[in-house]
Order: sequence, then C-alpha cells, then structure tokens
Amino acid sequence: MIKVNDMDLRVIALFTKGFDNDYYIREVSTILKISSKSALNTLSKLEQYNIVSSKKRGKTKLYFLNGSQIARDYVILAEVYKKIKLLKNNILIERVIIKVYKELSPNFLVIFGSYSKELQKKGSDLDIFTLEKGMDSKIKEIGKVFDIEINTKFYPYETFREKIDDDYLLKEIVKNHIIIKGFESFVDSAVKWID
Repeated sequence: MIKVNDMDLRVIALFTKGFDNDYYIREVSTILKISSKSALNTLSKLEQYNIVSSKKRGKTKLYFLNGSQIARDYVILAEVYKKIKLLKNNILIERVIIKVYKELSPNFLVIFGSYSKELQKKGSDLDIFTLEKGMDSKIKEIGKVFDIEINTKFYPYETFREKIDDDYLLKEIVKNHIIIKGFESFVDSAVKWID
C-alpha cells in the first residue's frame, strides 16, 4: 500500500506549476520552506513510487514529473489538495464556489491569477477560467452577491486543447492554477502522459 501524506502532496503540487519544471533538492526546500533532508526524503519516496524521476546535471540531481499513469493520478490528487487548501483558507471564495455549483453546475472551472499564486489581498478580484460558454455573466452576478469582482475567461474545449502550449493566457493558467472542477480534463490537456 502506498501512503501519501501532506508533505508528499505539497511536493507533488509544486510540480503542477507548469508541469514541466525540474527541481533540485535545495530548490524544493527553499520554495516549500522545509529542510533539505525533508525535501530529499520526500523526493526519494516519490521517485520510488514512480511519480517523479531524476537526472543528473553535473553533480546536481534534478527531479521532474514522469509521464506514468500513476504519476497522473497523484497529480490529480495534488490538484484536489490545492483546491481544498484554497477553500479552507478563503471562506468567501468557498461560498462563491458553492453558489456557482448550486446555480450553474459547471463541468470545468479553474481559478487563476492572484488566488492561485497565493498573492491575493483584501479586495482582490477572482479570476476564473471555464470551457463552458455563457457562464461568464452568471458567474459575475454571483460575485456581486458576495461583493467580489469576478473576471471570467472562456475558451471552447477544442481551443483549450489545441492552444494550451501556445496561447499566453493558457500558458499562465497552466503555470498558476487551482482546479475547482474538471481535474482530469485539465491535467490530461496540460501533460502528455504515457499510455
């Protein structure tokens, strides 16, 4: 049985920032504010579980997401972890999302911008990306109920899949995002997994 803890999910979540970054141990330690030993132990465990792989660059060992199906499933788990963390720490955003769920039943919703980077301040607007046409005005109305400005961006699913590597906005969303709904669609579009 594979046991996953909070530290494992934090490290995997780091790899979801663009999905194609390499990190060395000290970098993981610095970004996540953990000891180098904790970073090393966690990365070694994730490598053993076939979630990350490593390569040497000089004397430095770099870790990266591998394309395995097990890595895909753990990435989705880390994406759910990011959502839970955001909603737990931002009651207003949780209330907005609950109302969006109840009134619109979206299939795909991603938060980007300051909230995804954990840089929001009091009065920050909420940026939402969706693949579902016609939701933007309804989502903005929900924002007015909670006195928060919500900016929505819509792309058709085909455009999202085709332009994800080229479009500036999509590249930014892939780099800094919190998936609220549509975990598999997003992750499968952002990463080329091995069958």
